[in-house]
Amino acid sequence: QSDSLERIIATAWDEDSQASAWDGPATWLHGDLSEGNLLVKDGRLCGVIDWSCLAAGDPACELMVAWNLFEPEARGAFRAAMAVDAATWMRGRAWGLGMGVLNLSYYRTRSPALALKGRRAIDAVLADRA
Repeated sequence: QSDSLERIIATAWDEDSQASAWDGPATWLHGDLSEGNLLVKDGRLCGVIDWSCLAAGDPACELMVAWNLFEPEARGAFRAAMAVDAATWMRGRAWGLGMGVLNLSYYRTRSPALALKGRRAIDAVLADRA
C-alpha cells in the first residue's frame, strides 16, 4: 500500500509542479503558514509568527495553507477570496503537497502529532485532485 501511495503522491507532484511558472515579480513570503504560526483573537487572524522561512518568490507558496489548515468548504472560499488563476492554484497545491510530505517524513519519529498534520495535508491535496 505504501508503494502505491508513493506513486500517487509522485504523480500528483509531477502534474501540479508542471503548472506554468510564476512570471511576476518576486513577493515576500512567510514560507510556513500553518496553524502553529497563526495567531487568532476573537475568531480573527491577528498575527503571524516564526518568520524563519522568510524569502521572496512565487506567491503560490503561501497558498499551502489551503491544504494544511482548511477543510474543503473553507478551502473553496479561500480560493475564491484569493482570486488566483488555475496555474497559481496548482503551484500552491504542489507546495501544500511538498510541505505535507516534508512534515510527515521529518516528524514521523520526532512528533507524531505534527507528522499526522503532514499526512492530513497530503490527504487534502489528493482529495482535491480526485
